[in-house]
Amino acid sequence: MNTNNISIYLDVALSLNFFYFVCSMFVSGIVEFIHTIFEKRAAFLQKAFEKLNSTINDKSESLWSKLKENPFITNLEDEVDKKWKLWGRKMSYIDSSTFVSAIINILGNVKLDENTTIQDVFGKIKLQIEGFDAGTFQQILKTLAQESDSLKTFEVKLANWFDQYMEHVSGWFKRYSRLTVMITSVVVTIALNLNTIAITKQLSSDKTLRNSIVQKAVNYVDSTAVDLVDTNAFYRNGANSRLFLKENYAYLSNKIDTALLQPSNQTKQLTAIDSLAYSEATAKYLENNIQSLGLKIGYTFSGTNIWEKFEQVFMQNNMTVIWTLCGWLLTIAALSFGAPFWFDLLVKLVNVRNVMKKPNSN
Repeated sequence: MNTNNISIYLDVALSLNFFYFVCSMFVSGIVEFIHTIFEKRAAFLQKAFEKLNSTINDKSESLWSKLKENPFITNLEDEVDKKWKLWGRKMSYIDSSTFVSAIINILGNVKLDENTTIQDVFGKIKLQIEGFDAGTFQQILKTLAQESDSLKTFEVKLANWFDQYMEHVSGWFKRYSRLTVMITSVVVTIALNLNTIAITKQLSSDKTLRNSIVQKAVNYVDSTAVDLVDTNAFYRNGANSRLFLKENYAYLSNKIDTALLQPSNQTKQLTAIDSLAYSEATAKYLENNIQSLGLKIGYTFSGTNIWEKFEQVFMQNNMTVIWTLCGWLLTIAALSFGAPFWFDLLVKLVNVRNVMKKPNSN
């Protein structure tokens, strides 16, 4: 096979890969925006505790309510305005050490005197467990207490159980996220007319466009750390994103510099409203990145008849209805893999391309 043809195929694959990556980042930005608005992480955390099905002491206050009122946890939730819950920031994560401290605090309401030992405290805590209404969590606590010979052992076992339980909760959220990503991919693909078949044809025939996208892909891979592939990292990368922020979201510029450019917890220092604005800015910037690639996306219509326009939706770029649907399905399937998958593949393709070009440079 002609090596020149191999180079063309590789560049088409690399360009298409970069297109999928940028679109996947756009989808991720929208999904994150949805999660922020509807506070799904917080909802799954609450659901996790409600599934434990226990009430405490007077059998009228749930475990979730009691935990939220506990001094170890109460400050983790920040509702800016009780009237507008949309703008609140509900508690979405509790680490195991905080959870154990809160539970011990709830169970530790025992009167102590100077003769009370740690073992006595543990014995009284075992009695306090009986104050929980019979349910899943009470059974868990009783079992862990029976298996423990000291308060320290009980705390370690409870922390280990909580970590394992949160892993299951993360699994619930990941399944929900995959469904959200799939639905968002369908909407974005059809709304922007992201037709894989039409784009592949364009890349195959337009060398200038292909080289331009390849160069963008190479530049991005060279300037990005593999472990920072997320919507925030993509948005932070390069001067263009910061310029876009200053021009379109000027009031956020200083906050972004102090909060979002940190290596971790990017939105921690922002208010809930600012976080939503940042998510919106990210999605808009990523959409502009898709448009700037110069590919055949979007729609062009002629005439004023609504039914003619509807028919033209499926016949963009001189394609038939069947080929348009196939092109959309390919894009939807590709975007469902997620940005990390496409970035990993992009790095490999860039490395293969560099290896192939080395002999030509000598």
